[in-house]
Amino acid sequence: ALGLPAGSALAITDTRKDGARILHVLGTEIDQELAEGVLVGTHPFTLRLDWDFRRRQMRLHSAAHLLHCFVERVLGQRVGYPETSDLQPDYGLNRYERKELLTPEQLAEVLVQLNAFTAQGHAISTRPDPVRAGFRTWHCEGWTIPCGGTHPADSREIGPVQAELSTKRGRTSITFRLRED
Repeated sequence: ALGLPAGSALAITDTRKDGARILHVLGTEIDQELAEGVLVGTHPFTLRLDWDFRRRQMRLHSAAHLLHCFVERVLGQRVGYPETSDLQPDYGLNRYERKELLTPEQLAEVLVQLNAFTAQGHAISTRPDPVRAGFRTWHCEGWTIPCGGTHPADSREIGPVQAELSTKRGRTSITFRLRED
């Protein structure tokens, strides 16, 4: 119906919410007329999800939240959310606009506590934000963080996490990876 041959694929590289609309960013070069037809309106399609990639991103995303929670726990104080929380295919990064947020020894303790916690198995959920309509919050045990992302249902799905600490230009960065056993 859109002038695409049967079985053609359009790669969606990102999805964003714009008010009530859901916008899909196409990662394939297509002509302008076809793009307008694809992007506007309702069209039947078949979705092929890269589940391995999606599951890894879900695990990294919840690991980013729990990493922040355990940084606060080890430091014994509230810490503002990371200025940057970025997920790449194989790692995540939480960057705080604070120089020397924690020591390498404190990060080691964060990882001990985080990995013990995830291994125990704790429910992870997202719910509508009770204060801000159209927003969601992430929940795990007593922690709640504003978040519209996707997550595994249980902390055991995250698996062990490893992390590195760096401080540059007044910022503390924690780069984390999932340890594959």
